[in-house]
Amino acid sequence: MRTRRERTAWWMVVLVMCAGLAAPARAITTTEIEDTLVNADGSKIEGSVTISWKAFTASDGMTLPRSAITVSIVQGVLKVSLTPNENATPTGTSYSVTYLLNNGSRSYETWVVPASSTPVTVSQIRVAIVPVAGTVIGQSQVSGLVAELNRKADKDLENTFTARQVIEESSPSSTNALLSFQEAGGGNSIGFRLPTLTTSTLYTLPVADGLSGQQLATDGAGNMFWSAAGNGASPGVHYEIFQNSGTSITQRTVANFSNGLTVFDNSGQTRTEVQPVFGSTAATITEGNDARLSDARTPLAHASAHGSGGSDVVTPASIGALKNSNDTLTSVSPGVAALTVKGITGQSAALQQWLKDDGTVMALIGATGSAFFRQMGINSELGGTVASIIMQVDGLNKFAFSAFNTMLNVNRYNDSGGFKDTPFQILRSGDIFVNTSLNVSDPTATTGVTTLRVKAGQGQSTTALQQWQNNASTVLADVDAAGNLNLYGGYVDFNETSAPPPPAANEVRLFADAVTGELSVKKDDGSLVSLESGSGGGGGSFGVFQDAETPGGTIDGVNAVFTLVAAPNPAASLELTKNGIVQKAGLDYMLSGSTITFVAGAEPLSGAVLLAWYRTDGSAAGGDLTGTYPNPVVTGIRGRVVSASAPAGGQCLVWNSSSNLWEPAACARETASLQWHFAGMPSGGVQAMTLTVPEGIAGGLLTESRIVVNTTGSASTFNIERCTASCTGTSPVFSSIYGSDRALPLNTRTAAGGVPTTTTVNAGDQFRVDLVSVGGGVADVTVSLTYQYTAAN
Repeated sequence: MRTRRERTAWWMVVLVMCAGLAAPARAITTTEIEDTLVNADGSKIEGSVTISWKAFTASDGMTLPRSAITVSIVQGVLKVSLTPNENATPTGTSYSVTYLLNNGSRSYETWVVPASSTPVTVSQIRVAIVPVAGTVIGQSQVSGLVAELNRKADKDLENTFTARQVIEESSPSSTNALLSFQEAGGGNSIGFRLPTLTTSTLYTLPVADGLSGQQLATDGAGNMFWSAAGNGASPGVHYEIFQNSGTSITQRTVANFSNGLTVFDNSGQTRTEVQPVFGSTAATITEGNDARLSDARTPLAHASAHGSGGSDVVTPASIGALKNSNDTLTSVSPGVAALTVKGITGQSAALQQWLKDDGTVMALIGATGSAFFRQMGINSELGGTVASIIMQVDGLNKFAFSAFNTMLNVNRYNDSGGFKDTPFQILRSGDIFVNTSLNVSDPTATTGVTTLRVKAGQGQSTTALQQWQNNASTVLADVDAAGNLNLYGGYVDFNETSAPPPPAANEVRLFADAVTGELSVKKDDGSLVSLESGSGGGGGSFGVFQDAETPGGTIDGVNAVFTLVAAPNPAASLELTKNGIVQKAGLDYMLSGSTITFVAGAEPLSGAVLLAWYRTDGSAAGGDLTGTYPNPVVTGIRGRVVSASAPAGGQCLVWNSSSNLWEPAACARETASLQWHFAGMPSGGVQAMTLTVPEGIAGGLLTESRIVVNTTGSASTFNIERCTASCTGTSPVFSSIYGSDRALPLNTRTAAGGVPTTTTVNAGDQFRVDLVSVGGGVADVTVSLTYQYTAAN
């Protein structure tokens, strides 16, 4: 905490600094802001920025009224020149900035622009706290100011410096003192002045205080030490102090050196120097390049191995010195890895390698953790039943190969690393189980062949080639050893197709005809036979079975004539029972078409029960249909009669409430539209997005286009282009639907384009938008194109 006097001194410094800023050397009209703005993923920002301000007077006297400007951000580049509002009047003046990006996001910030002759970036002028007009900014409001002021030296305080301090003369001359000490309130002083210097000199002071009467001396190399002061003795008589780690020993007049040290007088430096005597004999000192220094122990004869022998046996016997020896690493802690191999920064070579005696690499672990082996064997734990290879990603189990005594499993794990399932198993007995969906595909472009073959084994006998079972192991279908498809309670579904190609020789192709809707056969000669109507020649039809039908007629013992719903075909398929007894054709009754006539004496008596079972080419239709299947005739819709009048081209079937008939009439027209949306401020010109008129539309009419914007601005123009042929090719041809561009006036949110010059539209036509010009401030643009078409089309 600073005292009031200290705070006053600091505010004086701040006021002096502010006064210096308020009076620039020359007036600067504007400061250029130039920056490149990017998203978090590194992509360039696209959009605009609106800069607004209240009226203020700049420091150069220029007065600006309240206003705003909008600047585009293209490819991330923002560039604008602004009048500096730092030190403007009133105080606290700032710019309000609004970002509106093409991705629809909007953000706000505040700028305080300084006077600068060089461009500044957004980060240099953005402020976190909006300045308040007409107020004084305190020290705590300026980021880092208090800490920076606290670092400054104060002549009235005790100061501690952590960095080197340099004191320089303000006006260098031979008489100026570099450093002076002055008595309080007086003009007398003691000064220290440097001699003429050509190099720098550093003096290192001694650590401890000297003894009474000692003086500070130098060894000529910048080191200061305490020595005995002169006592008036004759020239040549000197006293020296010897110390051990700063502790002085008894002072003597003679210093004797032996055991590797020698002393000589350096008269030129006025000092006594002591030097070691280097050598390899007794009473000498070993130098750094002496080979004996490679062993930290007393030099002795080494054994061939450090583990044992010789006179320097190592304890413990094994220290992991693996090179050229057989050794074992034993961990000293169960919680610490027994051996760690760590690469250095920039490691590119393998962390470990295993070589043959000729240097061939047999296996290695790469710098990124990849392992390579010529052969790899995975063993289970001693006494274990499984050996596994686990694949992990981000520390979680993802896949695993697990070998058991009788099988190999491929296992999957869930997102938490827990076991999920085993989709694939290989048994030693020879079987393979796929316990999940199996996709068989060849991704090779243009030449890929996707084939799944099931081949009979030797001695296949009657075992099925393929078999499909439900989860209860019940056989649903199979392909037997002879190639027959057998369905056990199942069925076959066909998608309709039209005109399939003929099959190979001596084969037929069964399919559902998309034209007739009938189950048909294509022969190898190209002929087509319907299995339902018998059309195409040489074919038959699937008959319709009538079960337990009661023939129409009065059962009274007198009536002998009864009628069936349809004529049995063939006639022999009729099985007629009376009271459960089968009647004989020709003996009990006669059949003609759908009429049954009992012979005399065989008429059913009152209370008798007649039932008939038979097959026909088609059963009788009912409801809104008449005739028999498979070719009934529609005579009504929802119980209402259809007119017999034939419709003309392009007409629809319309209900006439006056005649109570479905009659041919003009079709109703439907309205639909294509719509484009461009978020943010779109770029001008032809837009990449194309929209296509859906299938089933022919002879439609374009009725109108419309443009709608979320943010208004200056005037814009647009047009819509259409492609009618080869639109998906490499060179589609588009042409404008308006002879002249449509306009969105100034400050208008929507405008209609009117009826296009080109009005016809058909299925497959493609349209795209041409934003001929985008007005400043215009954003979030939606363009729609409306058309009408006949519903029946």
